[in-house]
Amino acid sequence: PEMHGQIQSPQYPRPYPPHLQKQWDLWVPRGYQIQLSLTHLDIKVSADCSQDSLTFFYDEKVLGKFCGQGNSTDHHGDETILSPGNKLTLVFQTSDSTPEHQQHTGFSATYKAIDIDECSKTDPGLDSGPLCSQICINTAGSYHCSCHKYKLMMCASVNFINSLFSLTGYL
Repeated sequence: PEMHGQIQSPQYPRPYPPHLQKQWDLWVPRGYQIQLSLTHLDIKVSADCSQDSLTFFYDEKVLGKFCGQGNSTDHHGDETILSPGNKLTLVFQTSDSTPEHQQHTGFSATYKAIDIDECSKTDPGLDSGPLCSQICINTAGSYHCSCHKYKLMMCASVNFINSLFSLTGYL
């Protein structure tokens, strides 16, 4: 899987064609999520973006649906979509606009893999509490658990230690 990339609507920066449904399936390695930034958006406006739109999905759940132009009331400039996991699906669909009247250029976006902070999550088996019982250390694409470090102090009486071993039958 790619760690970063760019996606553009067909024919970008020229006007996009009518009667189109194009899908992109993005994947990054496990332990990462996808951060996608829309750097350009010019998609014909319609109520609820029902005609032309760019829709983002994660496991069939809609994360966002866009139409309009950058810095308009329908779109507020650079939008960022963050997938909950390591995949993201984009669907760009266009209606049957007459090509001569359609002058919208579509979209351009960049994406990159972002490390998931597993240590900020809770244990899915327990539905509460942290993943690690003591220390959670987030690493690139993963995490590991560690224990608090204790230092034994040798200031206790040697006689106490000897008597402890004698009581347990080790000496």
